[in-house]
Amino acid sequence: MEWKLRSDRSLYLQIMDYIRMQIISGKIGSGDKLPSVREMANTLNVNPSTVQRAYIELERSRLVYIKQSVGSIVTSDLDIINQSKEELARDYTMEFFSNMITMGFSKADILAEIKKLEESEV
Repeated sequence: MEWKLRSDRSLYLQIMDYIRMQIISGKIGSGDKLPSVREMANTLNVNPSTVQRAYIELERSRLVYIKQSVGSIVTSDLDIINQSKEELARDYTMEFFSNMITMGFSKADILAEIKKLEESEV
């Protein structure tokens, strides 16, 4: 997943979602160590304190845990990872529906658009 900065959402939340997506997709595996705060900040070209806040929120959500002298480790609990996957999917779906309704689409129109995409095998 490519890092894309959005102006309509807090940066630490975007970093958190970016890391969650990496974990959910398996690019970062359960039990893997996350890059240090400084390494992640350099990779994403953001302030380390912003990354630290994202890491704290990931720990609060139990997706990662802090191991002294090692760093942030991704949970091995697949239930937590799957729960995070469902939450992120729900968030993205709600955002999509909200944007479509704001553009004037009805629910039937939205479903028709999804059906078209499904048939074209995006």
